[in-house]
Amino acid sequence: MTVTELNAEIGAQLERSFASVWVEGEVVGFNVAASGHWYFNLNDGTSQIRCACWKGTNFRIRFRPKNGICVRVRGRINFWRERGELSLSVDSLEPSGEGALAAAFQEIYGRLEREGLFAPELKRPLPFFPRRIGIVTTKKGAAFHDILTVITRRARSVSVVFAPASVQGEGAADSIRRALNALNEYNRSLKDGAKLDAVIVGRGGGSPEDLWAFNDEALARAIRASEIPVISAVGHEIDTTIADHAADRRAATPSDAAAIVAAVEEDLMAYFASAEERMFISIENTLSTRDAATSLAFERLINAADAARSTASRRYLEAAAKISINTLRASAERLKARSEMLAHRLIVNANAAQTRRKGELGLLAAKLDALSPLAALSRGYSVTLDAEGTIVTSADSVDKGDKLKIRLKRGTLDAEVLAQDLGDE
Repeated sequence: MTVTELNAEIGAQLERSFASVWVEGEVVGFNVAASGHWYFNLNDGTSQIRCACWKGTNFRIRFRPKNGICVRVRGRINFWRERGELSLSVDSLEPSGEGALAAAFQEIYGRLEREGLFAPELKRPLPFFPRRIGIVTTKKGAAFHDILTVITRRARSVSVVFAPASVQGEGAADSIRRALNALNEYNRSLKDGAKLDAVIVGRGGGSPEDLWAFNDEALARAIRASEIPVISAVGHEIDTTIADHAADRRAATPSDAAAIVAAVEEDLMAYFASAEERMFISIENTLSTRDAATSLAFERLINAADAARSTASRRYLEAAAKISINTLRASAERLKARSEMLAHRLIVNANAAQTRRKGELGLLAAKLDALSPLAALSRGYSVTLDAEGTIVTSADSVDKGDKLKIRLKRGTLDAEVLAQDLGDE
């Protein structure tokens, strides 16, 4: 065999056997050529291999390696037949180990912070009453289950649009970014009133390497460019990623993110339940007080009747000794009739007083029921909110063309101001 033939055979065998490999090691001799290509060696303390990351590839890698840090690369073996040398052609590169991850994080964070991507004035507030929520995560993880569980338990009116994405490993950052962009594109096709109010982007806990996809620069820019407010919910409370800084709101965990979007409905339901409880307690107390007063008045009437009958009987006995039998009998009959009439009138008056008291109590209960916030809605009243979720109490607080949301006993209506009538002051 000639040297050329031998090298060609060696090259064919090597390139076929090592068409895609993952290699981890320390960067040594990193150099950026004038052409834009990256050249460096990977060293594990005992051996090293030459690496090349071409300009057409490295522009997609948002992290520039430095000498002395540990990286994990994916590539293929190239054998240069003319020189009889081999090198690793790098297709993907990411930091490996806590030191490298920290250095990469600081590099990306510093660059984006200098651009103003994390400025507080860019953060958008969440809608007052979120109704439709987008979720970007993997369906296989616990995060998706936790979010659905919290929303289902705490907010019956919130619906979910799910955009599945890979959240770990090579290509995860691009997968998350594509899912977020897909939700924004879907949202543009919806009519007002049906659009998404917020998007939760996240995953459950893991090692720094597992969470690295959420430190991607392109993903951070996609979060900032999203037309829908984004809640970042990555890992546990102690985990912090670039996505957390770029998002409009950070949640400590996926469950906390779900609690944020469900909080308003839960608070409103708790408020109405508390108001209803207080109202019924007040009614019961009032009725108890009125019943006690009525019972006391009735008891006094009965006692007065008994006292009157006793007095009449005593006088009758005194007079009986002074009159004849016939007169006594006649007087006794008259006194008996009068006593019975008096007793009857006392009982009738007592019953009338008790009936009147019950009527007053019924009127009071009806008035208390009329003051109930739930009864107002049941009678056809409604609560009108502006686009920011503020209650509208005067016609001069809105302008023609403003969008309004009207809360009824059941459901809501979207409205638009066509004209204003301020009425008399």
